Amino acid sequence: MEIAQIIEWLDQHKDAIASIGLIVSGIWAVWIWKKKQGGNSSIGIQNQNSPNSGEQINVPVTVNDHAMVNQYFGGTHNHYNLSAEDVVKLAEKLVTEKGEKDAQIIKSLKETIQALMQQNSRQYDIRQAFDLLNHGNVAKAEEIFRLVAAEAEHKNKGKKGYIEAAKALRHLGSLAFLHDTKKAFAAFKRSTELDPDNFDGWNSLGHLYQRIGELGNAESAYTAAQKLSLLHLDREGEAVAYGNLGIVNRIRGDLKNAISYHEKALVINKELGRKEGMANQYGNLGNVYQILGDLERAIGYLEKALVINKELRCKEGMASDYGSLGNIYQIRGDLERAIEYYGKALVINKELGCKEDMARDYGNLGNVYQIRGDLERAIEYYEKALVINRELGRKEGMANQYGNLGIIYRVRGELKRAIEYYGKALALDKELGRKEGMANHYGNLGVVYGIRGNLERAIEYHEKALAIDKELGRKEGMANHYGNLGIVYQIQGDLERAIEYHEKALALDKELGRKEGVANGYGNLGIVYQIRGDLERAIKYHEKALALNKELGRKEGMANQYGNLGIVYRVRGDLERAIEYHEKALALDKELERKEGMANHYGSLGVVYRIRGDLERAIECWEQSLALFQQLDTQDKIALIQSLIDEAKQKGSD
Repeated sequence: MEIAQIIEWLDQHKDAIASIGLIVSGIWAVWIWKKKQGGNSSIGIQNQNSPNSGEQINVPVTVNDHAMVNQYFGGTHNHYNLSAEDVVKLAEKLVTEKGEKDAQIIKSLKETIQALMQQNSRQYDIRQAFDLLNHGNVAKAEEIFRLVAAEAEHKNKGKKGYIEAAKALRHLGSLAFLHDTKKAFAAFKRSTELDPDNFDGWNSLGHLYQRIGELGNAESAYTAAQKLSLLHLDREGEAVAYGNLGIVNRIRGDLKNAISYHEKALVINKELGRKEGMANQYGNLGNVYQILGDLERAIGYLEKALVINKELRCKEGMASDYGSLGNIYQIRGDLERAIEYYGKALVINKELGCKEDMARDYGNLGNVYQIRGDLERAIEYYEKALVINRELGRKEGMANQYGNLGIIYRVRGELKRAIEYYGKALALDKELGRKEGMANHYGNLGVVYGIRGNLERAIEYHEKALAIDKELGRKEGMANHYGNLGIVYQIQGDLERAIEYHEKALALDKELGRKEGVANGYGNLGIVYQIRGDLERAIKYHEKALALNKELGRKEGMANQYGNLGIVYRVRGDLERAIEYHEKALALDKELERKEGMANHYGSLGVVYRIRGDLERAIECWEQSLALFQQLDTQDKIALIQSLIDEAKQKGSD
């Protein structure tokens, strides 16, 4: 049965499903008792962090949770036994070796290991499968479940055989989920066709659709899971489904719906007294409010999540919350505090041996040092993250770090090397079918070709990126690409088209309530009107951008707008005011230790002093700018500033 058919069937029976909620509480209590006797967990992804505007910022992830009864199946000849403690240890070992350390994935694998022990050892080499599992090799276990599924489906035609085959496929999928998206997808997809009444199959299929960027199908799968949870009186499952629907809507940019779903999930978890679920939803709400630019509210929700996770001694959750708080302080420009929180997350993940999350923490630390202009240290952290992801064979993480390294080389002016790294990242995400990543890399390649002056190719890449994000319904990405296209048309001198694209970007960011994006849009429009000579309008847009950045506490954005206002006042001939604004910008970037911004502002101050006829002061500013660009190894800027210094010294000697 296809996703659309199961949803249609459930919709047709919605009155009956709703009426089930009126059944007396005695039956509810019996169901709860039966449910606690077993417990296969579906793998539920609860992001504890939000992606950042097209750049390769790595994010902590926690996993949602859900327990379902899972009966054993297959032959009864059991010649391989593990204690309950050994089963847990093996599950933990497997997820750790694959770069994870999550309680719910461990539960899912525990059920799979227990099911493997129940297979007919006369028919299957169970001992060899366990020997290989102990060395991190899941291939034999996967093959056994594939054979069990095939035998059940073909030998026992009818519902009973199909249900047994679906169970085997879900166990196959839980093993493949750790390392092979395509194999896991095929297993869970077939399991829903054979047993469309199983929550876990739909929920896990939703995660895999989400992983490959097919958000419409992910939403359909989660909706099927949600409707099944109503049919089965499964309140916990209902909360899981709502949480995952919230994540899909957040990725799409439908933040109002995202908040609604996360709040529904939170209410159910409070009703059930499920603190772990409450912590997940507080974290998810924090991420949404971060995107909206309501950073105080975001911090409030994340701190609530952190308090619960501390109370539960859930270190995975604590690490996730620390990472998310680090992101908010990074946005605010409080880089010391961002480093502190990323460091706390890293310490916990090292203690847990959770390599995948360690790689994310290294990536996030790299981002902070990149903002500061400490590019050597940023490279060091990105390469640490890359090494771990290579060791894990985790191609998604490798793609992220190649993208991050591409950004570094772009900032340094090493454009050929930047293209090389973006190309590596793009190739991996194409192989994974990871469309969101592909869109990011196409956008970054567009930026590089724009810097190179190859504007046609820049437009080509930005339009490829835009097409993918339109297909995904990912409005945040669309806004970024419209803005980038606006910049290219601005460089081409097509100012009307530039305004058109910047206004498209602005409209989307306003619709999303994404204040950071709105501020960027106002700033870009200010630059276009400045080029047109409409200086009053330029000032108006830069001041709007400045006000929003002040509201957000975004010091980097404030510095950019002070710099832009300095340029406008210089063009107007108001040199005193120009100096005032450039010095404000410089002070903020000094506070952030942001070398690129400091170099730009010293360069701009030098231009103002040259116009005033103060060549000595101009040279002094340019020499400070030159020293910073040399530290960044930005060759094109070094050449430009050196030429200004040489020209001024020549003029001074005449």
